[in-house]
Amino acid sequence: MPQTRPEAPATRRLGRIALASVGITAIWAVLMLTGPVAELHRIAGLPLLDERVTGYSPREVQALLSGLGETGREIYLRRFLAYDLPFPLIYTAALWSVWTWFARRAGISARVRHAGQLLMLVPLLLDLAENAQIAALLISYPDAPMVPLGVTSLFTVAKWAGVLAALLAIAGLSAHLGRKGRQALRAGPDGP
Repeated sequence: MPQTRPEAPATRRLGRIALASVGITAIWAVLMLTGPVAELHRIAGLPLLDERVTGYSPREVQALLSGLGETGREIYLRRFLAYDLPFPLIYTAALWSVWTWFARRAGISARVRHAGQLLMLVPLLLDLAENAQIAALLISYPDAPMVPLGVTSLFTVAKWAGVLAALLAIAGLSAHLGRKGRQALRAGPDGP
């Protein structure tokens, strides 16, 4: 059996935090999807603005907002956004802690670790900006000008691109850890 260096207590603790953060993120997502998201889908029959990975046009926004009606728009604003405002903080905690845990286990440089940590924060900022734009749109509808929709749609697309970039970075780091583990197993207890 190969001997491996034991993980530092701080790294083990970070691993527990990362796993707990992922669990909380999953629970929160299920609560959102089975609660206000499902209700808004039933009312409008259309995906919400937050879900449209490729963005949306003024016509699509108009169709959604008119399909929701006043009651649906109120649910979107009050119930859905009440879940969605803390969600970026929750999933960012998961992304950040998983990245940091894997980076420490992989022994990568502090510079790369910190760059990855900054990357994990990008979706948070974009998601919060998107939520603020959507809330303003819901409050001002039907008098909302359609011009800022391009910015709102851009925030949505950029948020999803940021989430994808963060997940790909974590997947790459995970693959690196897997390779290191296989190499350690092949090397045996006495090294190569």
